[in-house]
Amino acid sequence: MHKQGVKPDEVVFVAVLTACSHVGLLEQGRNIFTSMQSVHGISPHIVHYSCMVDLLGRAGGLEEAVDLVKSMPMEPNDVIWGTLLAACRTHKNVEMAAYAAEQVSKLTTQRTGIHVLLSNIYASAGKWADVAKVRLQLKEEGIQKVPGCSSVEVNGLIHEFTFGGDTDTHTEKSHIALMVQEINSRLKDAGHIPDLDNVLLDVDEEEKEYLLS
Repeated sequence: MHKQGVKPDEVVFVAVLTACSHVGLLEQGRNIFTSMQSVHGISPHIVHYSCMVDLLGRAGGLEEAVDLVKSMPMEPNDVIWGTLLAACRTHKNVEMAAYAAEQVSKLTTQRTGIHVLLSNIYASAGKWADVAKVRLQLKEEGIQKVPGCSSVEVNGLIHEFTFGGDTDTHTEKSHIALMVQEINSRLKDAGHIPDLDNVLLDVDEEEKEYLLS
């Protein structure tokens, strides 16, 4: 665009910074963000700061991300803090995750996913007492997590499956059970080793493997 004499606008910088974040171009992203004001005369908006927090967070620069948030000329919103919280999970930074979640809670109480994410971070770190506190807070505030679900259309019929749901009432329950067993068997034969870290429950390793099967 620069070579063609086309002046980039705010939307272009959102797209470019997002691209840098997704492919891990940290230095390029920093330079582009800085050039917005110094070269193009565009003051970064909150969405541009959000992109930078995401970029820094993905790269593991959590401290730098927090410093950037604190230096923002506008008040950070729940999206900014939520982005930082997600990065904390990736890099297993429990203390900063608690800080980010606290900031989100000050701005809104309707982000159920934030509490669930914090609970999962605590669970990954084996902090079961903190997991219990977060879940108790959800219960006391009357906040309910919407269960994940997926659906598939077969021969004109839509079949919906809910996470943690009961398949015993499904008309094809016997076939479903057999197919799950076959999939697990093929995965094991292919040398697949389940990632037990994704079972965020206070149970032993054998029970975790069973829950993933």
